[in-house]
Amino acid sequence: MSDKKKKFDKESLTNTLVVAIGLCLICATLVSASAVFLKSLQDANKLKDKKKNILAAAGLLESNSDVVALFDQRIIDRIVDLDSGDDVTSQYDDVASFDQIGVAESNDQKQSEALTKDPATIKRRENHSHVYIVKASATDESPSMYVFPIRGKGLWSILKGFIAIDADLKTIKGLTYYEHGETPGLGGEVDNPIWKSHWVGKLLFDDKGKMSIRLVKSDWETNPHGVDTLSGATITARGVEKMLGFWMGEQGFGPYLEILRAGTSNNVAQAAGGQNGKR
Repeated sequence: MSDKKKKFDKESLTNTLVVAIGLCLICATLVSASAVFLKSLQDANKLKDKKKNILAAAGLLESNSDVVALFDQRIIDRIVDLDSGDDVTSQYDDVASFDQIGVAESNDQKQSEALTKDPATIKRRENHSHVYIVKASATDESPSMYVFPIRGKGLWSILKGFIAIDADLKTIKGLTYYEHGETPGLGGEVDNPIWKSHWVGKLLFDDKGKMSIRLVKSDWETNPHGVDTLSGATITARGVEKMLGFWMGEQGFGPYLEILRAGTSNNVAQAAGGQNGKR
């Protein structure tokens, strides 16, 4: 072998940098490729989890449930304009993929608005929102209840969840939170099945349609508008009240609820016949 032919020096700075950069490029390529290939699976799992929480709020979820099949059998996914209350589902080619929270959090100027009156402390509110209509049965499309997405500030985080209301538009059928960062054992009790069960059967509105539910320290069992408060988590409890007041009021689903109460628009017909929207 010629003496002029240099051996590969594994310990030289140049060769070390070349190997390190090469490995970084290979790893980055593999990570990027994995993200692209797995995105559809991640999106499907995210949508399945969302359907699971909607079914849970409606009291339909069982341990052995086929979430996707049960959702398709019992839930009608509609989109409504929050300002007018009108059903605008026909404006969407893919209803299920509409991400209303993403629209608001991305500061989309055309599809959301900044809030000057913001009791829920969410800063921006989307113009359109999902409403989930629960059919009486797999074969009976008359509405048995409605499930509404809600969110608002607790102590440490934005709580995101769903509330289900009976077809009488007064009685709470269920409440669940699927995302929050509250303190375990205190504000984190919004996840406690026992606390969530206290909401079932309570009256969200009074006879005049005014939001009247309250978290109280005593006599909540006999109070039709009272739910046991979160002990030691006053700020989180207030946040729950405020977000319900916001989303069930005129800034949220109030206009839609008024239309349903009056029974004067195509929302009622669509709720009963439901599946004509694009999904």
